[in-house]
Amino acid sequence: MLFDGYIHEPSPLNDQELVLPKARHREMKSFPRWLIVAFGLAMLALIAGGYWFYIYQEQAFRENTEANLQAAAKLKVNQIVEWRFEKLRDAEAFTASPLLTDAVDRWLANPQPDLAEKILSQFRSIKEIFHYLGACRRTLYIFARGRYRACS
Repeated sequence: MLFDGYIHEPSPLNDQELVLPKARHREMKSFPRWLIVAFGLAMLALIAGGYWFYIYQEQAFRENTEANLQAAAKLKVNQIVEWRFEKLRDAEAFTASPLLTDAVDRWLANPQPDLAEKILSQFRSIKEIFHYLGACRRTLYIFARGRYRACS
């Protein structure tokens, strides 16, 4: 190796040495500053774009989730309204039944065990037909005209 102010490197084209001055060699090995700045700006733009995309996706996901929850809540409210309307119709049908209301009125006037059993039997059949869970266990409570009676 020669130390004469030049760098001696093998040429890629042939086996002869390529002789370059040291200053020129240093220029070729260093990376241009403008390219470093351009690369940095490009990376900064990519990071900013990624952050903006993340924020946009998060907002879209949140809006979609809120819309789904509102739709589910609206459906549940409609279910409850329908259920309540159905139960009110059932109660209206029971109170409009002349046989049942006559039997209850007679029992309220003169509580007799056989009449109470007929009323309870009617309520048990209603429970089975309409699948009521808590009705008619062992005691029937009747609230009528401000009076409270129970039959076992």
